[in-house]
Amino acid sequence: MDDKEVEKIIEKFNLSPLEGEGGYFVLNKELNYSNEFSHIYYLISEQSFSHLHKLTSKEIWSCVAGDVAEQLLIKENGDYTLNNLSHDGFKSSISSVIDKNVWQATRLVKGGKWALFTITVVPPYKDEIYTEATSQILNEFPHIPHLSEFIN
Repeated sequence: MDDKEVEKIIEKFNLSPLEGEGGYFVLNKELNYSNEFSHIYYLISEQSFSHLHKLTSKEIWSCVAGDVAEQLLIKENGDYTLNNLSHDGFKSSISSVIDKNVWQATRLVKGGKWALFTITVVPPYKDEIYTEATSQILNEFPHIPHLSEFIN
């Protein structure tokens, strides 16, 4: 898939660039009628991915289309996992549950062009629950390979 096809997906879902975190998103207005959660469509591409950040809310990610992505999760104690997400459950996990206060980043596996996700945030997303990682995190977690590649 080339850049024009990614632009078609952005147009189809009316996605906007997500400042800070990266990627493209839109609130799913059909499901955002509740004060209990937020539901969004989220797209990553070769040029824009979900940079390392954490939320004070829980998130549920589900891959609905596109290429395989890798998701880095870092717990407060420094334990980490790198999981693959794909809409094809035979290649990798389809969904991921991210607990609150877990550092997270998601990017395409090398060679991928794009991946589209639905993300449910519980309780609902607000700007004040978001913390973006800085390069200082490299000192906190020096044991995590390639960590710098997940930072904005």
